[in-house]
Amino acid sequence: MPIDVRYLDDGIGVSWLGRGIVTGQDLIDASEETFAPEERLKQVRYALVDLTQIEGVSISPADIRKKATLDGRASSVAPNAVVALVAAEDLMFGLARIWDAYVDGLSWETMVFRSVAEAESWIQERVGRVSADDLPTGSI
Repeated sequence: MPIDVRYLDDGIGVSWLGRGIVTGQDLIDASEETFAPEERLKQVRYALVDLTQIEGVSISPADIRKKATLDGRASSVAPNAVVALVAAEDLMFGLARIWDAYVDGLSWETMVFRSVAEAESWIQERVGRVSADDLPTGSI
Protein backbone atom coordinates (compact mmCIF):
# COMPACT_ATOMS: atom_id res chain seq x y z
CA MET A 1 0.00 0.00 0.00
CA PRO A 2 1.39 3.43 -0.89
CA ILE A 3 0.45 4.76 2.56
CA ASP A 4 1.87 3.00 5.59
CA VAL A 5 -0.27 3.59 8.71
CA ARG A 6 1.36 3.09 12.11
CA TYR A 7 0.22 3.75 15.65
CA LEU A 8 2.66 5.46 18.02
CA ASP A 9 2.96 6.23 21.74
CA ASP A 10 0.72 3.39 22.87
CA GLY A 11 -2.00 4.48 20.45
CA ILE A 12 -2.19 8.21 21.12
CA GLY A 13 -0.33 8.95 17.91
CA VAL A 14 -0.71 7.81 14.34
CA SER A 15 1.68 8.29 11.44
CA TRP A 16 1.10 8.05 7.74
CA LEU A 17 4.05 7.64 5.42
CA GLY A 18 3.24 7.99 1.74
CA ARG A 19 5.56 6.47 -0.86
CA GLY A 20 5.61 6.21 -4.62
CA ILE A 21 2.47 7.04 -6.58
CA VAL A 22 -0.56 7.85 -4.40
CA THR A 23 -4.17 7.98 -5.56
CA GLY A 24 -7.21 9.53 -3.99
CA GLN A 25 -8.47 6.03 -3.23
CA ASP A 26 -5.22 5.33 -1.35
CA LEU A 27 -5.96 8.34 0.90
CA ILE A 28 -9.52 7.18 1.47
CA ASP A 29 -8.39 3.60 2.21
CA ALA A 30 -5.77 4.83 4.69
CA SER A 31 -8.42 6.99 6.40
CA GLU A 32 -10.78 4.07 6.72
CA GLU A 33 -7.97 1.93 8.16
CA THR A 34 -6.98 4.66 10.62
CA PHE A 35 -10.51 5.45 11.75
CA ALA A 36 -11.59 1.86 12.47
CA PRO A 37 -12.13 0.60 15.05
CA GLU A 38 -13.66 3.59 16.78
CA GLU A 39 -12.23 2.58 20.17
CA ARG A 40 -8.70 2.97 18.79
CA LEU A 41 -9.55 6.31 17.22
CA LYS A 42 -10.84 7.67 20.55
CA GLN A 43 -7.27 7.42 21.93
CA VAL A 44 -5.61 9.43 19.15
CA ARG A 45 -4.20 12.81 20.20
CA TYR A 46 -1.90 13.47 17.24
CA ALA A 47 -1.27 12.49 13.64
CA LEU A 48 1.82 13.02 11.52
CA VAL A 49 1.19 12.66 7.79
CA ASP A 50 4.50 12.49 5.91
CA LEU A 51 4.05 13.10 2.17
CA THR A 52 7.72 13.80 1.45
CA GLN A 53 8.41 10.46 -0.24
CA ILE A 54 5.50 10.61 -2.67
CA GLU A 55 6.73 10.56 -6.26
CA GLY A 56 3.43 11.30 -7.98
CA VAL A 57 -0.28 11.66 -7.35
CA SER A 58 -3.60 11.01 -8.98
CA ILE A 59 -5.92 12.89 -6.63
CA SER A 60 -9.02 14.82 -7.68
CA PRO A 61 -10.77 17.64 -5.84
CA ALA A 62 -13.60 15.16 -5.15
CA ASP A 63 -11.09 12.81 -3.49
CA ILE A 64 -9.90 15.61 -1.22
CA ARG A 65 -13.49 16.52 -0.31
CA LYS A 66 -14.28 12.87 0.48
CA LYS A 67 -11.14 12.62 2.62
CA ALA A 68 -12.17 15.80 4.47
CA THR A 69 -15.64 14.36 5.05
CA LEU A 70 -14.12 11.21 6.57
CA ASP A 71 -11.91 13.42 8.72
CA GLY A 72 -14.96 15.35 9.87
CA ARG A 73 -16.53 12.14 11.13
CA ALA A 74 -13.26 11.13 12.80
CA SER A 75 -12.96 14.51 14.51
CA SER A 76 -16.26 13.87 16.28
CA VAL A 77 -14.71 10.71 17.80
CA ALA A 78 -11.24 12.18 18.50
CA PRO A 79 -12.07 15.88 18.87
CA ASN A 80 -8.84 17.08 20.48
CA ALA A 81 -6.34 15.68 17.98
CA VAL A 82 -3.67 17.73 16.26
CA VAL A 83 -2.78 16.84 12.69
CA ALA A 84 0.48 17.81 10.96
CA LEU A 85 0.94 17.25 7.24
CA VAL A 86 4.43 17.40 5.77
CA ALA A 87 4.84 18.11 2.06
CA ALA A 88 8.16 19.32 0.71
CA GLU A 89 7.21 19.43 -2.99
CA ASP A 90 5.04 22.31 -4.20
CA LEU A 91 2.25 20.15 -5.69
CA MET A 92 1.85 18.06 -2.54
CA PHE A 93 2.07 21.19 -0.38
CA GLY A 94 -0.71 22.78 -2.44
CA LEU A 95 -2.93 19.68 -2.18
CA ALA A 96 -2.29 19.55 1.57
CA ARG A 97 -3.31 23.21 1.89
CA ILE A 98 -6.52 22.49 -0.04
CA TRP A 99 -7.30 19.68 2.43
CA ASP A 100 -6.47 22.05 5.29
CA ALA A 101 -9.02 24.54 3.95
CA TYR A 102 -11.69 21.82 3.70
CA VAL A 103 -11.18 20.76 7.33
CA ASP A 104 -11.08 24.31 8.67
CA GLY A 105 -13.74 24.50 11.34
CA LEU A 106 -13.29 20.96 12.64
CA SER A 107 -12.25 20.52 16.24
CA TRP A 108 -8.80 19.38 15.08
CA GLU A 109 -5.87 21.76 15.04
CA THR A 110 -4.13 21.26 11.70
CA MET A 111 -1.00 22.64 10.06
CA VAL A 112 0.94 21.98 6.87
CA PHE A 113 4.75 21.93 7.00
CA ARG A 114 7.68 21.62 4.60
CA SER A 115 9.78 19.43 6.94
CA VAL A 116 9.20 16.51 9.30
CA ALA A 117 11.31 18.20 11.99
CA GLU A 118 9.02 21.26 12.00
CA ALA A 119 5.93 19.06 12.21
CA GLU A 120 7.35 16.97 15.05
CA SER A 121 8.24 20.10 17.00
CA TRP A 122 4.74 21.52 16.48
CA ILE A 123 3.13 18.27 17.66
CA GLN A 124 5.42 18.09 20.67
CA GLU A 125 4.48 21.66 21.68
CA ARG A 126 0.78 20.77 21.60
CA VAL A 127 0.70 17.20 22.88
CA GLY A 128 3.85 17.09 24.98
CA ARG A 129 5.44 14.16 23.24
CA VAL A 130 6.05 12.40 19.98
CA SER A 131 7.43 8.89 19.99
CA ALA A 132 10.69 9.33 18.08
CA ASP A 133 11.44 5.59 18.19
CA ASP A 134 8.29 4.84 16.24
CA LEU A 135 8.39 7.62 13.66
CA PRO A 136 9.12 6.35 10.15
CA THR A 137 11.21 9.39 9.17
CA GLY A 138 12.97 12.30 10.80
CA SER A 139 13.81 12.75 14.43
CA ILE A 140 12.89 15.07 17.23
